Amino acid sequence: MSPATLHLLAALVAVGLNTWTHVIEYAALDENARLIGQVMDEVKQIRTERGLDA
Repeated sequence: MSPATLHLLAALVAVGLNTWTHVIEYAALDENARLIGQVMDEVKQIRTERGLDA
């Protein structure tokens, strides 16, 4: 295997791994945003029940 081919394969593997990790990170960020939304909804409900909304 020539050095150029080896370099190309290593670059393709690196790009593939980076793409995979970005997909996983996006899924984690999406889940975190969903959780924050749920917490904020609960906070809004509690504030409304206590008459704290202005």
